[in-house]
Amino acid sequence: MKVLGEIVRNKYLIALAAGLAVVVAVSFLLPPTARALARWFAYISVCCNLIPLPVTPFIILLGKEYPWVAVALVGGVASTLGNLIDYEVFSTFFKTRLLRKIKESEHSQASINVFNRVAFPALVGANFIVFSWDLIRLVAIAAVYPRWKYALATFLGRTARYAILAYLGEIFSPPLWAIGVIAVVVALPALVSWVRSRRRKRKDAAGQAPPGAAA
Repeated sequence: MKVLGEIVRNKYLIALAAGLAVVVAVSFLLPPTARALARWFAYISVCCNLIPLPVTPFIILLGKEYPWVAVALVGGVASTLGNLIDYEVFSTFFKTRLLRKIKESEHSQASINVFNRVAFPALVGANFIVFSWDLIRLVAIAAVYPRWKYALATFLGRTARYAILAYLGEIFSPPLWAIGVIAVVVALPALVSWVRSRRRKRKDAAGQAPPGAAA
């Protein structure tokens, strides 16, 4: 409860929620083009590990309608705000006794030491690749990597990634069904991971059940 209280009172999260509410409210007063970009900005700003909403197919879709440079910059700034949600929340969770022990374990410290040697380029690369290796960002948070460097690496990696996706959308102008297929392909690894996790938990639960429990 103490950790949840800290998260609820987190100044960044409060400011982000208030700012996005203002963006959405003001969007009703904007011209159609600016209105759509403002709402997409608000949407992408909450997409993170904790709120795993799809982004890639929508960036391609936006590339069909708007200049790829604008889409990349708007998406890059928005994704930076979203990734900072992870930073604020997970850095708070790492203060708990259990996660602090995990963080201080030999294996975790070894991972942090490796990360510290290639921190910035590793974060830029993790944010650039289509299927980002989220573990790198979690290690960065555990290592208490400076927020401004974390944010800058996110912005550079995501802006470059979105520039390519938006440009592809502008050049090829794929139909909606093709973008839907891309959304399914992007979501498939996460779905497979979730199914495997559920099966593993069921097997573990069945293995721990007392003799005769299933009778």
